[in-house]
Amino acid sequence: MTTSRVSRVGLVVLAGALLTGCAGQGATVQGQQIHDLYVTIAILAAPVFVGVEGVLLWCIVRYRSREGGEASQSAGGVRSLALFFALPTAIVAFMFIFGEQTLAQVQHRDPNPAVDLRVEGFQWQWTFYYLNEGFFVTGKTLTKEAVVAVPVGEPVHVRLESRDVVHEFFVPEFLFMRNALPGRPNEFTFTPTQIGTFRGRCAEFCGLHHDRMTFVLKVMSEPDYIAWVDQTRKQAQKIDCDPSGPLHLVSKDNSWNTNCLAVPAGGPFTVLVTNQDAGIEHNFGVYDTPGRKRTLFQSPRFAGVAEQTFQLQALPKGHYYFECNVHGPAMSGALVVKSVAGQYPRVGHQLAAAGAQLRPAAPGAVQPAGVGPAPARARRGAGMTAVELGPDERAVRETSGPVLGMVLFVASEAMFFATFFGAYFTIYSVNPSWPPARRWSARAAGVRP
Repeated sequence: MTTSRVSRVGLVVLAGALLTGCAGQGATVQGQQIHDLYVTIAILAAPVFVGVEGVLLWCIVRYRSREGGEASQSAGGVRSLALFFALPTAIVAFMFIFGEQTLAQVQHRDPNPAVDLRVEGFQWQWTFYYLNEGFFVTGKTLTKEAVVAVPVGEPVHVRLESRDVVHEFFVPEFLFMRNALPGRPNEFTFTPTQIGTFRGRCAEFCGLHHDRMTFVLKVMSEPDYIAWVDQTRKQAQKIDCDPSGPLHLVSKDNSWNTNCLAVPAGGPFTVLVTNQDAGIEHNFGVYDTPGRKRTLFQSPRFAGVAEQTFQLQALPKGHYYFECNVHGPAMSGALVVKSVAGQYPRVGHQLAAAGAQLRPAAPGAVQPAGVGPAPARARRGAGMTAVELGPDERAVRETSGPVLGMVLFVASEAMFFATFFGAYFTIYSVNPSWPPARRWSARAAGVRP
């Protein structure tokens, strides 16, 4: 091989190595592991690419058409065919080890996450339930996107769910996406490593306003995160309004026209609900708190465009919670029952994760002192805690990935061999004079071709 040819091959290998740096660094521990896998596969694939392209170019030159006769033809043999199957199989099996190792690392769930989130996707926004902190953050379709925060350097557990159709949780800088399937929760853990603001989106087409299904994820230092939790909780408890006539709720683009309704205490009242979302179902329900421990009123669902009037019984003075059960907290607000003559002692309440299945903490659990959440590793189990998977189920889920991957690998190899030999014998049955078939038949008969 000449010096110039060696230089060209070297440049190709160097360019391939440099191009591996084009993939952005992951902004989480798991994202960085995925990025490292990209680089490893690119480095391993570079010599394969150079070798295949080299053989291809050699065949083009060696067997090119020449004047004075046809180019020589070669039918191959058993050894070349065995090499044709064995070499790619060995390469794929070798790379399979790196992929399975990274997959196991990315799918590993930390047993003691600092933040426990239940994330709901719906047409066309997201709701984030902070199960340990006791509140939720939600977006409004076509109006505002959800803004959430997590502490840097701490594991965040996510239970991903869908209220309607298939959605996909995707933050580009995390190099990771996961489907939200109706009726099938999806769980994963990520540990952010970079402080900053990242934009997330739905990466699965889910309907008319799919492109507006976005959210903002802020990664903060631990003190900033504690301050954010405290501020968000206080804002949720400040919702208040005064009675100002008949109650009229209007739904448009899966959002209510207001997040606060007020009625005078001491008598029944009516609520007119107008659904302007054509073909989409909504309903109206009133509950004691966002945790919906007690249902005070719940209407049947009705599709738009339509309107219905509902009669509600008198409620004691205080703050209540209303919601459309179809779209959850994204269509919710406060129902205030107050005396018209003057002020009254406001009934305090703590927001709970709406609709979450919660259980009391174990006896003797100590509530951290001070305002805001406890330190990252101490928050788990304080106050209310989410129901978790048992150790046996978690072990089965974490070990089923490599087994399934191996089964798929063996099945794909079997399909490849079956397809190749099926094609070979099909051609042979149609055209017995095909050179490879004639040569193999002669060898099987003991005749030198």
